[in-house]
Amino acid sequence: MTGIGSASISRLEKGARSLDTTQVAFILGLIKATPKEFSDAMTIAGLAASNICTLRHPARFPDQVGPLLALEEQAANATIFDPTGVPDLLQTESYIQATLSTLDTTDCDHESLLEARKLRQRRFSNLNGMQATFYLDERALRRHSNDASTMRDQLLHLAFMASTSQCRIRIIPADLPVPVTPGPVGIFEDPELPALAKVETPFATIFSQEESDTQHYGQEFKRLQNYALDPDESIVWMSTLADNLQPLTAD
Repeated sequence: MTGIGSASISRLEKGARSLDTTQVAFILGLIKATPKEFSDAMTIAGLAASNICTLRHPARFPDQVGPLLALEEQAANATIFDPTGVPDLLQTESYIQATLSTLDTTDCDHESLLEARKLRQRRFSNLNGMQATFYLDERALRRHSNDASTMRDQLLHLAFMASTSQCRIRIIPADLPVPVTPGPVGIFEDPELPALAKVETPFATIFSQEESDTQHYGQEFKRLQNYALDPDESIVWMSTLADNLQPLTAD
């Protein structure tokens, strides 16, 4: 019925064979995929065929990019560096709302973008999900434009997340160099799949399985590993900065 023999299907199940984009489109039609499911699956199929793809999205909000959600669900491990401040997956709702308030979009768009990010966060918080190490730049965390209360709650949330089994946070001290990137970067790994690099720019996210890209960012992360604060030191650092942002009380 599908035009794909049983032997080929067996090799597909074992990861020994891949489908071309025409076959993917044909199967999606057979199973009556929705337009969004079709678009997301074809994007992933295109990535598998070419090893690299670029998807546009609203500024600083890549959350509605379907392949991103699929990537975070399927990867076993991720290493992420965010030079802009707090990573998407670790932001409090107040922090997200403060970021949304700087965008020139409607309230309806804000609600949609907020829900998309919260969905990613809920799936990441699944105890059976991806294990992630986040490298955060001290300078970016101190340079925040949010009010003290929002940032204090955010830092306490980071310290809490860093104490869970699936999340490690390591702070890069302000006097040490950080990679020069257009935005957050990450490497996503799974024992059964090639490593994939994700590079976020202000208005688009690049997904790449090119070996040169994954090796480049892998080397950058090894350098960060050597001089970033260890996880326990980072928790103390975040908690201390949060205490320093304690709002003043009236006498």
